[in-house]
Amino acid sequence: MLQGFWASKFSPEQLQGTLDTLLKLTFVGDKAHQPIISQMIREHKVDVNILFGRIDQMKNEPFGMLIVELVGHAGQVAQAMEFLRENQVEVEVLNR
Repeated sequence: MLQGFWASKFSPEQLQGTLDTLLKLTFVGDKAHQPIISQMIREHKVDVNILFGRIDQMKNEPFGMLIVELVGHAGQVAQAMEFLRENQVEVEVLNR
């Protein structure tokens, strides 16, 4: 997670319980153009590292896919994932 210089800036207590979760997110239709990720970050206080993304068209409907790393405490990560599902985003956990 945090290496070298940055790791020395945080105590073990601050880092305890922090999860790095790799997700594949799929957006279909108008969801591909909505600010769902920024809403999730603001509401659930998680960090998101976008590793890959693309938007295509399938039968004249937008289809988006992101690979992201979601970082936060276990409860925050779980709530953020539930927020995505409630907003009709397909969530696949890639690293558990």
